[in-house]
Amino acid sequence: MLKRLLLAAAALVTLAGCTPAGAPSITTPEPSLSPSTPAVPPAPQLAVGDCTGPLASSVTSSTPIEAVSCDQEHAYEVFQVVPLTGDLLPSTDALQAIANNRCLPAFADYVGVAPEYSHYTSVFLVPDEKAWESPELRRITCLLGSSDGTLNASARNDTRLFPEIGECTGPQDVPVLELDLIDCDQKHYYEVYAEKEIDSDEAPDAKALTKLLNSVCVAEFAKFVGKKAAESRYEYTYFLADAELWANVKDRRLVCSVGSPEGGIEGTLKDAKK
Repeated sequence: MLKRLLLAAAALVTLAGCTPAGAPSITTPEPSLSPSTPAVPPAPQLAVGDCTGPLASSVTSSTPIEAVSCDQEHAYEVFQVVPLTGDLLPSTDALQAIANNRCLPAFADYVGVAPEYSHYTSVFLVPDEKAWESPELRRITCLLGSSDGTLNASARNDTRLFPEIGECTGPQDVPVLELDLIDCDQKHYYEVYAEKEIDSDEAPDAKALTKLLNSVCVAEFAKFVGKKAAESRYEYTYFLADAELWANVKDRRLVCSVGSPEGGIEGTLKDAKK
């Protein structure tokens, strides 16, 4: 069946900075704080490595943010805390600049890859005038995660960009950072069924790629679906960083998925035999 290449080169959205809490988005390249989107003051107990639930824009300076175990379902993880100095609360623009200058480099150190090559989005929490009255709240708290609150492990050193085996997705003709993960019991388009780590400092050339596809995607397709790819009603697709981005994308996996661009698939395609 059809083999469609989904290159990371055409699938990355550049983030210019962290987004304000309450409005995290990987599709907004130049986010900023504004009077209509109040900044959320951090609770003093949050420290690097702490995880939290979803953060609503209605949180106030008097509302503590409870840390939860990163091993349980959560939304965000603190990866940097930036102390603020001076007697006066910095302006909104100044807080934005500080967050961009301090949060983004720390993101790469914590996760192991730059924000624009990660599937995590980022937010930062800043003090308002009330919080500024308390010295322990004079800081910017940088968090990364997912606003849907479905993370269940720490993001530290997690350089994955592509979906995992057993995950199902929506249409794949979108940037990889905009790819929707869907419960496989609900109607979806594709299901990831195989992967292989590529241990190389260089991206596979055309010949090596063809060999990889045959040995991984094609071979595992037959085992998973129960029918050869060339004879199946379903197609396989794959994710793999290309040569241009190989040095920056740390997810060095060839990831294979099976499905249809028409969608409407419910449940797994394992042993579908069609």
